[in-house]
Amino acid sequence: MWLLSGMLAIPPGVAAGESFQDWMESRDREVQAFREERDRAFHGFLEEQWEAFDVYQGEREDGTPKPRRIPEAPSGESQSKPEPEPEPVEEAGGGSEPMPGPLTVEPRAVEVEPPPPQPDDEETERAGPGSDIGSETGSEPVRESPSRQPPEESRSQPDGEQTAFRFLGHELRVSMPAAWQAARVSRANESGIADFWAEFAGADAAPVVRQLSGLRERLRLNGWGYLQLVQALSRSVHGEGDSAAALTWALMLKSGYDIRAAHDGSEVLLLFRPARQLFGVPYFDLDGDRYYLLGHDGGAIPRIRTYRADYQGADRDVSVALRESPRAGGQVAQREIAVEYRGDRHRFQVPVPKALVEYLRTVPQQSVGAYFKARPVALEEHLVEPLQEVTAGMEQGSQVDFLLRLVQTAFNYQTDQEQFGREDYLYPEETLYYPASDCEDRSVLFAWLVREVLGLEVAALDYPGHVATAVGLQSGEGVRVEIDGRALMVADPTYLNARAGMVMPEYRDQRPEVIPLW
Repeated sequence: MWLLSGMLAIPPGVAAGESFQDWMESRDREVQAFREERDRAFHGFLEEQWEAFDVYQGEREDGTPKPRRIPEAPSGESQSKPEPEPEPVEEAGGGSEPMPGPLTVEPRAVEVEPPPPQPDDEETERAGPGSDIGSETGSEPVRESPSRQPPEESRSQPDGEQTAFRFLGHELRVSMPAAWQAARVSRANESGIADFWAEFAGADAAPVVRQLSGLRERLRLNGWGYLQLVQALSRSVHGEGDSAAALTWALMLKSGYDIRAAHDGSEVLLLFRPARQLFGVPYFDLDGDRYYLLGHDGGAIPRIRTYRADYQGADRDVSVALRESPRAGGQVAQREIAVEYRGDRHRFQVPVPKALVEYLRTVPQQSVGAYFKARPVALEEHLVEPLQEVTAGMEQGSQVDFLLRLVQTAFNYQTDQEQFGREDYLYPEETLYYPASDCEDRSVLFAWLVREVLGLEVAALDYPGHVATAVGLQSGEGVRVEIDGRALMVADPTYLNARAGMVMPEYRDQRPEVIPLW
């Protein structure tokens, strides 16, 4: 009876000739290969459940051609006169006509991405020792926001050497498990990606995620910025190949973001789910959600294979819209902008961090309204305060006209197609950096200046093929738009030498969409 019980106690999975001790050690290794049950379940999906999807060409927000050359407003203003009265607009061909009355329009709300979840009241793990954030910019260290502490068993430090990498002009370091540095994607297909996940999931990701989260707070990064941070770290380990893409994917999943690995038979591709629609970026639809292809080089649109399964806990979308510019270090480019107004010439020196411009080039195109919501922190000290000093003694209408003249004349005009070969809306820092800009770039910069320098309400005016603004001037003659009970004066920072209230001739009979910015 004892012998029978002993025989029955041997598990059925023990192979012939294999001792019970060998089987137990094998089982222990299998259990330890995945630190979390969700990792094991996800690996099972990766080994089996892949499907083919068509990828669609990125859409355009506005296909109407922009003006190739901008007109100049009729000269109805003598710069030697101190405060001229507003005059009726003259047609470019000759005689004058009275300005039309207020144009009533329906507002279009700006789709603002929801803020990220607020952390709990415990302290965030700081970035790896020696990280130089703040040292090159000369700014005070950022007080870090608290975040949720991981379970006690996940707070062990990762083994392996610190990995050094450069991001946003800063030299950063993150401690990583040695196993991740050795992990490779052997081939760009389902099994290659699944095998990489098995290697990755054998180490504890929580300490690495805490370090990355600390860097995110200190660098003022949104979801897109965090994705770029993780990608920079991964490329410092594996270069710019499939293994770096796979490590980026795995770390983003562990950080709670809904990002998917895919392949087209030749390379590993990454797809992310943003909070709002993007433009000019290839995408595919999965169960009602749109996923966009990360870092597409503009070549042929692939037909991809990916999985439907969700990784438990990775449900955050990647926020792309900027609320404020990230904290950049490194070298700066000095840009001088000058304006002549009423016989006086004013010059302003504005430093623009080069690393910030490089970063902003990576941001996918969003709806034009999103750019008006961004706060260009890097420009405030060197542009807002000097402009407040210059305009302090002017009446309100002249203050607006001064800012209009500055933006109209300080920059060369080129369409995005002419300058970049593609549509590319610019943030204010980029407008200051690049040699030329077009209508929406100037309108974004001008609207920010009006709000910050003058404290006036502004709305964006979105015409087919053109963008301008409207300003909350209390008095003055000219074209106004009525919105939310407000009568705002049209102000076009692209219409050369135009005062507030003047509209480009080709848009006088068009009704713009109005985007309130309050």
